[in-house]
Amino acid sequence: MPVVAFSGPDRYLQSTQEGNSGTHAVTAQVSLSAPSLSTVAVQYATSTSSGDQWATSGVDFTATSGTLFFAPGETTKAITVSVIGDTVYEGRESFFINLTEATGATLSLNDTETRNLVDIINDDLSSLPDNFNGLDYLASYGDLAAAFGTDEHAATIHYFTNGRAEGRVADNFNGLDYLASYGDLAAAFGTDERAAALHYITKGRAEGRVADNFNGLDYLASYGDLAAAFGTDEHATALHYITNGRAEGRVPTLIAPTDFMMQVEGVVAHYPSDLWFS
Repeated sequence: MPVVAFSGPDRYLQSTQEGNSGTHAVTAQVSLSAPSLSTVAVQYATSTSSGDQWATSGVDFTATSGTLFFAPGETTKAITVSVIGDTVYEGRESFFINLTEATGATLSLNDTETRNLVDIINDDLSSLPDNFNGLDYLASYGDLAAAFGTDEHAATIHYFTNGRAEGRVADNFNGLDYLASYGDLAAAFGTDERAAALHYITKGRAEGRVADNFNGLDYLASYGDLAAAFGTDEHATALHYITNGRAEGRVPTLIAPTDFMMQVEGVVAHYPSDLWFS
């Protein structure tokens, strides 16, 4: 009696792009190990499970079941399942196509040959802002960090489903500025912006640290050589302060703008106005 199993290069696992609308088909090939002299019937059905990594029937794919009939002499048939496209970021999700029963043949005893795993690959990341970073997004908002911790996947889903509509921005947190603000963090993490975001989410905010003590433009305005070298490039400025400036004894702001204005106001108050242009 012939043996029934999935066949072809994708017999164990196949991947497909989700798409943004409509449906498209994925196909699983089923074969008999040898031709049969009589008709063979093979039943099949899709299945899924619970959890974020599993696709939802009716939302991500169309639940499908039926029977394949192999006429005498036929050895190959195909099962087709529809995948549903959308523009919601969901991460990679999967479902199974299962061979469940056979008449006139026997199912393979190897479970991997009677279950075809279909991975639906999310392709909605193209609509993310170029500057989007899940950890930076979480670090930017205390309520999100409290809700999701350091779960970048959850952060991305939130931005797609709620954050953008709420007017949240993706780049409020700047890891280099945070590192430049605190010598101990710069010593511990160097210029590792990912480590900076993780620290701020898990410890920094609770310790009362602030993410924007360092102001790159103020630092540039304090040193002519840096302004000549970097112009108004705040990224390069933060890198310089972390890697060189602090060790050189430079300070982020020699004269803070508020202090400068106070000094100007003091001069104006001290000298009579009729001496300004004499």
